[in-house]
Amino acid sequence: MSTVHTACNLTDVLSEEHGLILRALESFERFAEQVRAGGKHDPRLGRQFLRLFREFADAEHHHKEEDILFPWLEEHGLPHEVGPLAVLREEHELGRDLRLALSLTLDALLEDPREVETRLRFHALARRFVELLRVHVEKEEAVLLPLARRFAQQLGETPVVPAGARPELRRSIESLAALAADW
Repeated sequence: MSTVHTACNLTDVLSEEHGLILRALESFERFAEQVRAGGKHDPRLGRQFLRLFREFADAEHHHKEEDILFPWLEEHGLPHEVGPLAVLREEHELGRDLRLALSLTLDALLEDPREVETRLRFHALARRFVELLRVHVEKEEAVLLPLARRFAQQLGETPVVPAGARPELRRSIESLAALAADW
């Protein structure tokens, strides 16, 4: 028996995923505040957040942008090397670099969760990461997705992808949000 996959408008899927990413960032920000304050925090929870950002925000969401939407926009005249696509690609790379730095800092936190300097470093990196992704999402919502929708309307074609975020990713985000809500 085969599984039927529903195709969805790519811009709608990306916008829905932006909401999920923003929700995860809000929870991660609360976690980072607890780390900074030396409050109740489990560094292993930081691993869960970073895995979520790696597997969902980067591997799934950014993949849809970099491998489907950006090339589609380039096919229809948007430049690759300058302008919004170049800026957004650069921000994706900066986010990956910050996520790696956060991961390395978490390694140190796992060794000694009370080390003040490490907690402060983690917090500073987390704030940069959260701010970068929030501003990045705002740019995509304000510029990229409306532009893609205009192109689609003018061309009479819309890029599509299989249905939105996987249910287990939604549950993971909700679970992390529930943990963070206790703080």
